[in-house]
Amino acid sequence: NFDSFYGGFGTQPKFPSPEVLDLLFLQYQKTKNKKYMDMALKTLDGMHEGIYDKIDFGFFRYAVTQDWKMPHYEKMLDTNAGLLRNYAAAYDITKEERYKKIVEETIEYINEFLSDQKNGGFYGSQDADEEFYFSKPEERKKKQYPYIDKTIYIDWNAMMISSYIKAGTILNDEKTINFATKTADFILEKCYDKKNRLFHYFDGKPNINGILSDNIYFLNCLIDVYSLKQEKKYLEKINEIAEFILKNF
Repeated sequence: NFDSFYGGFGTQPKFPSPEVLDLLFLQYQKTKNKKYMDMALKTLDGMHEGIYDKIDFGFFRYAVTQDWKMPHYEKMLDTNAGLLRNYAAAYDITKEERYKKIVEETIEYINEFLSDQKNGGFYGSQDADEEFYFSKPEERKKKQYPYIDKTIYIDWNAMMISSYIKAGTILNDEKTINFATKTADFILEKCYDKKNRLFHYFDGKPNINGILSDNIYFLNCLIDVYSLKQEKKYLEKINEIAEFILKNF
């Protein structure tokens, strides 16, 4: 399914496939077979060329065309979480500065537009406003920025916590790691209870519980937080969530 001409997988519309890129990097590290690395980097370069916002940074949701050149302009938290992880891995393996720059810029975008820096938490998405994105850079700064959905989705937040920890560790960026931990603490305080474990989203109050993805992804990110912080409270929650998953799913 790999598109050897433009990178990516399939034809069009063409979506980023962060998990596929994770697999390619793992295969490369396991086998040292260069073809896996070439496929991953070709895809990362194609996406940066096409669906990356060169002005405000961050990645758009997908490309309408096979060559990545025509983005669908919505920016989603889960897409950016996956791609942040991929570009951080690319930088870690290749040590190429251009990948480091994309990682730093993507974090800058998320910090400015898709996060609550004061309390912790990542926002769901920023709208696809074509008129805004078609305007010239000097005009864009004067216009109303596209609407941001400030809902805090727990599974997507967990993905971004893990990506912030990975990127922050690779870049040696304490601030990024600290914000990831702050968000994990915010979710444990606001969106977790002993009976129901994780809720699905927070919009001033926690809503809907008992969804597998929230529990799985948050369990994963807590393992990342615990491996950094080594604090017992995280280990206790890891055990509680694991038990809940085994019992109910």
